[in-house]
Amino acid sequence: MAANTERVKSLARRDRLLEIEAQVRKWWEGADIFRADARETPPEPGETLFGNSPFPYMNDHLHLGHAFSISKLELATAYHRLRGANVLLPFAFHCSGMPIKASADKLAREIERYGNPPTFPSTINEQIQGLEPETEEKEKESQTILNKFKIKGKRSKVASKAGNEIFQWEIMPLYGLSDAEISKLKDPSRWLKYFPPLAIKHLKAFGLDLDRASGEGVCPLDYTLTKMEVIPPFPAKLKHLEGTKMFLAAATLRPETMYGQTNAWVLPDGIYGAFEINETDVFILTERAAHNLSYQKFSRIPQKTSCLAKLTGHDLIGSLLKSPLSFNKVLYVLPMLTLVTEKGSGIVTSVPSDSPDYFMALRDLKTNPSLRDKFGVKKEWVSPIDVIPIINVPNLEIDAKPLIRSKFRELGHAVMYSEPEEKVISRLGDECVVALTDQWYITYGESEWRNKAEKCLSDMNLYCEEARHGFKHTLVVITSSKDLLQNHLTFCIYNHTAVLHKHHGPRGFRCIGHNMLDSEAMSKSKGNFKTMYLAVTKFSTNATRFSLADAEDGMEDANFARIRPHAQT
Repeated sequence: MAANTERVKSLARRDRLLEIEAQVRKWWEGADIFRADARETPPEPGETLFGNSPFPYMNDHLHLGHAFSISKLELATAYHRLRGANVLLPFAFHCSGMPIKASADKLAREIERYGNPPTFPSTINEQIQGLEPETEEKEKESQTILNKFKIKGKRSKVASKAGNEIFQWEIMPLYGLSDAEISKLKDPSRWLKYFPPLAIKHLKAFGLDLDRASGEGVCPLDYTLTKMEVIPPFPAKLKHLEGTKMFLAAATLRPETMYGQTNAWVLPDGIYGAFEINETDVFILTERAAHNLSYQKFSRIPQKTSCLAKLTGHDLIGSLLKSPLSFNKVLYVLPMLTLVTEKGSGIVTSVPSDSPDYFMALRDLKTNPSLRDKFGVKKEWVSPIDVIPIINVPNLEIDAKPLIRSKFRELGHAVMYSEPEEKVISRLGDECVVALTDQWYITYGESEWRNKAEKCLSDMNLYCEEARHGFKHTLVVITSSKDLLQNHLTFCIYNHTAVLHKHHGPRGFRCIGHNMLDSEAMSKSKGNFKTMYLAVTKFSTNATRFSLADAEDGMEDANFARIRPHAQT
């Protein structure tokens, strides 16, 4: 009973605070107190403050992380404004770049493929059968699995259990959008009419005036795609393509071992496609690999896959192949249950003498009739296969890989293929590719420019000396996350020293840690997440701001404990 009484008192205090805050915001707007104009006389030292914070990207609601970053600067500007300084705190929203366009395009594809509102497929086979080969583009698996949210999706119970693929349409109801409103967001410009006005409303509730004013370090991994020619008769699902030059594109990091190949491996349940690589060649590989290749000038349609047929690994088992450097004239396609289709092309050429995994997989097929029967493998396909030792010449110190790779390319037996060495996911949730594009570069490491940048950094106030070690090799202060030390903030110093006189350079960066919620990283997928507006309406603006101010001042991760704003109230 006592706890309930105390909670009622706390809510009453909170509600009274909300009333006062609403009245004060009206007074601020009427008095125009946030307006900053140049004064008649030049300012004396300490009479002005110009600050900035990274503009938030406009494809989502603002959350407590944004509030934490903004609050560090906004509290300082409020203090200096109260002491009479002329304060300029510009604010805007980041609306450029690909995430908004990519989300809009995904919605458009989902509507085109599954209807409006869409009815999503329930099984993998449905996904394969429901696609038009000429126009299909398989959706990438989202890294954000919103399993803690109750999303209204137009699919069956079977569908919701079939996998963890999240469609863009399924994410949008979390923003309070109806089906009719979601449909309009296939136009990228509609995003800019929805999220920025909400952000302005939420930031005003947080105490800002906005009437005057949005995978690191992963390198490419280079494969050799060996062209293993498919010998007729083609598999049933490829019969209509007989007469074309068709190849299983087997990815390898060691082309010099191809002398020892005995067969090709596929994942039985893996999804593959027959993709036009140019005007003459068709490659069988995963859609992910074909998508990567399309950005490396290996697709009949630049930067877009051209799929002629869809099939699974089961459909390829037993196919006959002719492969370069093979001692055997004919190789079979065989099943391998441990094959990973998220790496390379999803197809590998087997060299048992060089790989214990391949040796064991081949031995299992040769010695286990039940396993052969399960996948339709005939005994005569595997019984004659012998392990082929790879030639070893003692005392010959030569790197055979570049020689074989170069020879393969000259003879047209292979193409070079690159992909990220680890999965790289964009902020939108799309899997990134390695693209071959014309680029220009800024030489940030140029010695004279670097000296100017380092001098600028040495004169700056970083508020936390640890931040100074985080930098690699008249804006007064910027607040930003520590993640941006080695990229955006470093570029900011370089760019200011390049275009402005030194007395107009940045005078300080305040770098902060991440914002945690109840000592855990904020995560939508885990349900541990709170938007800025929800915090303000639940706890009041002042209690939220005091709690953020009390969370952390250095570069350690800050913690917003829900108990704090209740105590502040």
